[in-house]
Amino acid sequence: MNLDNEDGLPWTASIGRGWLTVLVVLTGGIALLALGIYLALWVRNKGRSSLPLYGWFLFTASCLVPESVTLPAWLDTIGGWSVGIVWFASIFALRHEIKEYFRERGFNQKISPFFTVLLSSAYLNYCLNPVTIFDDEVISLNIVPNASDLRK
Repeated sequence: MNLDNEDGLPWTASIGRGWLTVLVVLTGGIALLALGIYLALWVRNKGRSSLPLYGWFLFTASCLVPESVTLPAWLDTIGGWSVGIVWFASIFALRHEIKEYFRERGFNQKISPFFTVLLSSAYLNYCLNPVTIFDDEVISLNIVPNASDLRK
């Protein structure tokens, strides 16, 4: 399965922030789950760990539990904390795998932990955009001349 665009990046990396925001709002946040799973599949397809993918699947499954399921209060509390921990671990495992993938290829990808927690998979997708610039300092990849290194 080919999950890359012509530059070896996920095809979602070229989606603008505005369109991604509209998509997330219109889907009630479900697009963030789908994007997280897609990015985890992409990084797994690049030969990295499957741990982020398992975490995103577990987190997505836990979000789909119907509200009609009644649990004792103590179990409901433990379940809520567990879902939060799984999400936190999944997003940071994905962040780590993305950074390691690019480090192996000679790129020092900067991905803020604060924005990773705040914006989840949307921020990770944004960081993969090769033309992301903030205050005249490149905070993402500028890999167009060396895109052949990422197709491996």
